[in-house]
Amino acid sequence: IIEGNPDLLPTNSNELSFWFSQAWPADGFRFSTSFDYTHFYNQTILDQTIDENSLTYVKPVNYQGGSTFWGNANFSFPIIKNKFKGHVGYNHNISNSFSIVNKVLNETITKTVRPRLNIDFTPHDDFALYLYSSIGRTNTEYNINKSQNQIINRKDINLQCNIGFGKKFFLASSYNHSFFDNETTNISEDIPIIN
Repeated sequence: IIEGNPDLLPTNSNELSFWFSQAWPADGFRFSTSFDYTHFYNQTILDQTIDENSLTYVKPVNYQGGSTFWGNANFSFPIIKNKFKGHVGYNHNISNSFSIVNKVLNETITKTVRPRLNIDFTPHDDFALYLYSSIGRTNTEYNINKSQNQIINRKDINLQCNIGFGKKFFLASSYNHSFFDNETTNISEDIPIIN
């Protein structure tokens, strides 16, 4: 059962961002890094009440708190100039959010790390092969019911091939495969996609 809240205020936030990029075109190197931090005020969260019959009453309310942080770094470099290039990168995300369950404040903290490796192979104007791979790990923690904590691992592989036939025709094909593994529930799943 969802109840409205006419006293609900808009969510406000303060944000701090940083971005830096440097390229060395003659050598084919490039480096970039960035981060963003956001702190929320009057954040809209859910106030849930669960009665003895497991009936749940939900009402949106304002809460002073919650934040997100993400950062990443990327570096690309030539292996064979103008034909074979490598990219390495790293992403890191942290967020904390809140909800109220039966008058008890629950804080949820989610942390994600994701390194990646890309390879570009472009030996000729009419042929290009791109390989993208990454692994990620997301850890979600709840402070009032730790039995619901979850760790999810993810792996992604993407292969894309472009072939040109003269000046007017191109063939583009891609293969993407994602693997998910939930360490908490011991459930694994993979999703292949071919275009």
